[in-house]
Amino acid sequence: MNMAAGIGSAQCPKCHRSTGHWIEPRMLHVCGSCGVPLIRFRVSRKIRLYRIIPVTDLIRIAGSLVTISAIISAVAIPGGMRAAVFMVATALVAFGVADVSQEVFGMRAKRRPGSAIIGGQATPSWKSAARLAIGLTCFMLGIVGFMVWASVSTEM
Repeated sequence: MNMAAGIGSAQCPKCHRSTGHWIEPRMLHVCGSCGVPLIRFRVSRKIRLYRIIPVTDLIRIAGSLVTISAIISAVAIPGGMRAAVFMVATALVAFGVADVSQEVFGMRAKRRPGSAIIGGQATPSWKSAARLAIGLTCFMLGIVGFMVWASVSTEM
């Protein structure tokens, strides 16, 4: 809580509104305005300073790191193509799950009764449907990647 700046509680990085009451020992929280799942990390050991990141962004960061390591392993290690296929399939599944979960939480927030989101930016439904379709496509491509990896890695 930053009373000197006039901010009563933490702000959501997605909707820039108050996240609502955050129970102190919990790391995960759902934003009270937009319904996005948030995670917090302690930045400083000396003072109570936290960084709040949406879970979907954290999944995308992890997927990007896995993709970079897949490229490096495919290039640097002889025979590392099997590991690269597995890592790329894992990253595709992670990206797909992140997109689908973000859109599901967004749709859930739009359906809330009353005025839970006041003056929020209206997202076109075609944009939400396109992102949901892209997320499902990435998820399915990841599953196909796992099948390719399984067929390549098994000895017949």
